[in-house]
Amino acid sequence: MQIAFDRARQLLQETRGDRRTRTEEGFQPTERTLPRLSSLWDIPWAQNISSYLGSRNPLAGPVDPKTESVWLFDTTAYRPIHPYPHSQQPWQAEFHTAFFKTGTGRDVSKIVADIADKVGLKKGSGEERERGEKTIAERLQPFVDVVAPARWVEVKLPDGK
Repeated sequence: MQIAFDRARQLLQETRGDRRTRTEEGFQPTERTLPRLSSLWDIPWAQNISSYLGSRNPLAGPVDPKTESVWLFDTTAYRPIHPYPHSQQPWQAEFHTAFFKTGTGRDVSKIVADIADKVGLKKGSGEERERGEKTIAERLQPFVDVVAPARWVEVKLPDGK
């Protein structure tokens, strides 16, 4: 059932250009051999549903740096102008982030070995393959960690506010 759900979601999100590229380059045979990583169902349902409430979420809590990691994406800083008397207001910033439960991902060794084989690392020496697999594992880990929904982080700006 999960495979059907994932495929349906992919079809809904896929653009015409994505579909053409995926067909022309033969993505499907390779994708069929990849293991499934995670799903929305790996998150407790109450946290998953409540995460859509945004700042009004009663289950939201601060990030725990010991057990969770934060990815910081686009950041926009701006100074709004008061409509009257057209004076500048203090700086404001908007942060786009993702929160993950550190180390909760599945054992990635099989996935790493599969990717290493697909990119041709099996042809390299033992040391070269080991370095390559280590790099693949480090880059893959955040994608197999479980998302930590309903989290927030406090950001202190240089002026102390």
